Amino acid sequence: MDDFDDILKEKPTTKSGKSVKFGKAEKKKAITSIIIMLVVTYLIWDYRTLAPIHLGFLSLLIYPIKMFTVFLHEISHGLMATLNGGHITSIALDPRLGGVCYFTMPKSWIGSTLTASAGYLGSIFWGCIILYCSIRKNWDKSINTFIGIVMLIVTVLFMRDLFTIIFTVLFGGFMLLSGSKFPDKVNAFILRYIGLVSCLYAFFDIPEDLIFRTVTQSDSYAIAKSMGMPFLSIPIGILWLIFSALALYFTLKITFTEEK
Repeated sequence: MDDFDDILKEKPTTKSGKSVKFGKAEKKKAITSIIIMLVVTYLIWDYRTLAPIHLGFLSLLIYPIKMFTVFLHEISHGLMATLNGGHITSIALDPRLGGVCYFTMPKSWIGSTLTASAGYLGSIFWGCIILYCSIRKNWDKSINTFIGIVMLIVTVLFMRDLFTIIFTVLFGGFMLLSGSKFPDKVNAFILRYIGLVSCLYAFFDIPEDLIFRTVTQSDSYAIAKSMGMPFLSIPIGILWLIFSALALYFTLKITFTEEK
């Protein structure tokens, strides 16, 4: 992890928000750190991928961040519903890495389609923004603090069940603590990893729920069913994957563009 360590140390701290300039050496170190995190995350994402070795307990290390991506998924549904003239009534998270956003919204096929699509696309949208800012900007502490404040506000407004309240309060409190007490290096790592996992969430969850097995409660199935063509659930999921891959590709391309 020396490469990752070095690139964090080299982030300028003299002016908040100033873009980090990347030369070839810094770009190589940053990309190496991303690759390391990608590999480690894949290996410990789901214990079933390592069942013969029985390393399932390692997935608990990133469980809070995985739950946070579910939070982003559900809040994205709610935000899109709001943009389409509705409003959020409540949000619930499931400890088995699931969740649901309850909202009211005027009947509209376009609005319903956009709202259903906003879950996966929203999580990768937020992930791309977080990943970019964690590498190119010195806003780590401010963003972590902002995330903490937003989670606590959302908890008060929309959370009703015990598990959801406990998780959002603990995670939101941790982000506030990180932003106010932890050193820049730690905040940068936390934010970068949150951004990366948020981007990866679609790639892990969509194939499992929509391609390898069709889940009737999935977002793509809801869209396909509303069209009267449930068999389109898988193609819709594949389109979301393609969009997610393109979003991540262009985010990384912009992020690592060398400044002159």
